[in-house]
Amino acid sequence: MASKRSKVPLALVFIFSLAAVGALLAAAATPHWVAGVAVRQNLTDNERPQVPDENGQIPPFTGYIQFGLFNGEKIFNFGFTQRAPVYFSIFEEHAEVYSIGFPIAAFVSVLIAAIFGLVSTIFGLVNTITVPIETIHGPVGLYVWNGIGAVCSLVAWVIYLALLLTKLTTNILNKSDIDPPNNFRTDSVSFAYSYWLVVVACALFILNLICVFLAKLLSDPDFLQQRRGEKEFSKGENNVGMDEMMY
Repeated sequence: MASKRSKVPLALVFIFSLAAVGALLAAAATPHWVAGVAVRQNLTDNERPQVPDENGQIPPFTGYIQFGLFNGEKIFNFGFTQRAPVYFSIFEEHAEVYSIGFPIAAFVSVLIAAIFGLVSTIFGLVNTITVPIETIHGPVGLYVWNGIGAVCSLVAWVIYLALLLTKLTTNILNKSDIDPPNNFRTDSVSFAYSYWLVVVACALFILNLICVFLAKLLSDPDFLQQRRGEKEFSKGENNVGMDEMMY
């Protein structure tokens, strides 16, 4: 019965790993890591609405920009009517705004996390159905795969957090949007849903680590007590050794 109960957390590892991989792939593929509002200098009202409004329209003298790891979109309203969306590659659009090393490093981190998440998905299913002979295919491997996935997801999260705090809060526009006659300035910047998908993936990897530990407890209820006894025994042996040396 204990063995069957231990399969439930391992099944959750399979489900959470699959969800983490999906979240990471969606984050890498969608241009919604960062979103910002731009306003036209000296031409804005004091009480301008946020953009876009409920109808998807951009208020006069306002712009809306969003982008991900590879591409993005910007929409401007110069005061008369809303312009058509402009789609861009961040490697061209933001070449002078921030180092392209940031999105490249974040993408590599997300990719590595997704790969290890896929490995965790496979072996989570294997551990649910069977009892692997090799140690690396069992709970130890699940600790490793999910640990690496959590760390890489966290790295991608930290990279864009650092980018936002050091660069993007002051400017997300290229030189042509800032210079006359456009005269736009960055007003506000925030993370969009693609970024938070990476945070969700990191949380799922951590949940997997907890599930693997819970599976061990369910399969061996005396596990913690045995570990505690081993530590006390080892401590006792060390004390005896010290006493003999002193004698």
